[in-house]
Amino acid sequence: MSPSAAGLARPSLTMVNWDIPGYIGGGILAVCVVPQIIKVFRTRSAKDISFLWSAMYILGLVLTTVYLIGIGATAGYVGTLIEIAVAVFLVLTKIYFDSREPAVDANLNSSTKLDVLAEEEDPN
Repeated sequence: MSPSAAGLARPSLTMVNWDIPGYIGGGILAVCVVPQIIKVFRTRSAKDISFLWSAMYILGLVLTTVYLIGIGATAGYVGTLIEIAVAVFLVLTKIYFDSREPAVDANLNSSTKLDVLAEEEDPN
């Protein structure tokens, strides 16, 4: 009795071969933002991260994930779900560190801004 006649399907080598790079690629993309998060924590600053970029990035990931779920591409959407979580964490760290940075009045001229920043850094 053959495996298919007994109700046991052999795994498709084609399916296995396409899923492996999908999972590996998804994993790599999912951790791409991690070095930026590490830098934010080391420098305690996220002022160089754009909210517009973050919003567009997360929206693109969400729409791509919806599509991948719709077509049943598990190897694709697992990575994007992790990537969304990491991207949201980056935005939350930006909000946290931005709220801790002192605000500098935009009406001050450049030399006054430098004096204000120097006074904030001077412990005496």
